[in-house]
Amino acid sequence: MMKAGLIVHSGPGRVFSFLALGVFLCAAAPAAEPVVPVSSGTSLTIFEQTGGIFETTFAVAEILDGGREFLTSAGEKYTVVSDGDYLTVSCLHDRSLSEGAPEAEAGRTVPTELVFPELRGHSVGNNIVAVRLDGNPDYPLGLWASMVVDYSLGGRGLAASRFNALGDPLAPGPWGERHYTVLGTGPSAITLGFSPLIVAAAGILDTPDWNDDLALYIRLPEGYSPAGIDFYSLELVRVAGVETAIRPLGWWNLEDYAGGLVLRIEFSRAGIEPYLLPGDNLLLLRGSLDGGDPLEARVILPLE
Repeated sequence: MMKAGLIVHSGPGRVFSFLALGVFLCAAAPAAEPVVPVSSGTSLTIFEQTGGIFETTFAVAEILDGGREFLTSAGEKYTVVSDGDYLTVSCLHDRSLSEGAPEAEAGRTVPTELVFPELRGHSVGNNIVAVRLDGNPDYPLGLWASMVVDYSLGGRGLAASRFNALGDPLAPGPWGERHYTVLGTGPSAITLGFSPLIVAAAGILDTPDWNDDLALYIRLPEGYSPAGIDFYSLELVRVAGVETAIRPLGWWNLEDYAGGLVLRIEFSRAGIEPYLLPGDNLLLLRGSLDGGDPLEARVILPLE
């Protein structure tokens, strides 16, 4: 689960407020993240939200052979293509297209069987929840999209929402505690890449005042324990586009939070605040599990 909280700091002659929208955590490769080519798999499944969440599956051979399309009842015409390495999902959102929306094709577009705790809709199109590449023999459980290579926005599109397409569909993204992208009306697009990853949920713990430290929780997926995170590897490596090396404060704790075990870490306000700018501030956290599997987390802190 994700938590949103208002963090306020007042100093001499100024008052800042930060709405902590959430954190998206995934295990990804280090800075030079290796790409697993789309062409190495046999099928792609796109999770898209129009009311409920639907799964549309294509053979990779179809995607490589000129691409494929699907249409939603909200008037979103999606085009899915690949250059062999990356996947591009383009969308034309036009309400008039809904008049010709076909029934879901048997075996291709089906309601997901995954159980989501809360679904909230949005009137802006291109609502990608997640994309999974299957059929690569080295990754029998499949690979979730783990990187945004490029994107373009339509009308009223929100750039911060692009990261919501990454990782497991059950993990809310860093924008708005929602599972899907909001890339805009009219034409929009997102290009995604795949790499080995472990998706986890994370978020902002209740922080009564920005004068206190910024507390985050990290929850790993089923089969992993947060006790397996190497605390001493964790570091904020980028804040609002500036390369940093901000370590958590020198303690951590395992806690039961929102029905599950989480790792709690805290960062000093003084270490983060100087980098923050008006608008959305993207914080990038990296680290690893004890076994060496690298972790990457994104935190969006809007500055009002």
